[in-house]
Amino acid sequence: MKKTIGERLALARNNAGLSLAELSAKTNGEIIRSRISNYEKGIRKLPVDVAVTLSKYLNVPATYLLGLEDEYLSAFEDLGENQKELFKLLNQVSLKGDQELEKVARMLKGYLDSN
Repeated sequence: MKKTIGERLALARNNAGLSLAELSAKTNGEIIRSRISNYEKGIRKLPVDVAVTLSKYLNVPATYLLGLEDEYLSAFEDLGENQKELFKLLNQVSLKGDQELEKVARMLKGYLDSN
């Protein structure tokens, strides 16, 4: 069964490991917590420009949030629990910027090279 736009937004936010308040803060308060909640509950329709903005912080395509593609959803649902947790952590690191992402990538590469 195809997920609603609100369900997609909530899933992407949870997969990113962000609360409503944290996602709102990522937008510098441009999109307030209650508005995001209303999109998730289907009370308000998710406009394209807001989907584009939120997609940047959730690391999903705006087309996924808008219900135009299912690729992200099926790929994530096929992951095991540990893989999902790693995905969430890497997503949170990616939101901190390129320098932090580079540090984590170097740590992971060092770990893999040592084994």
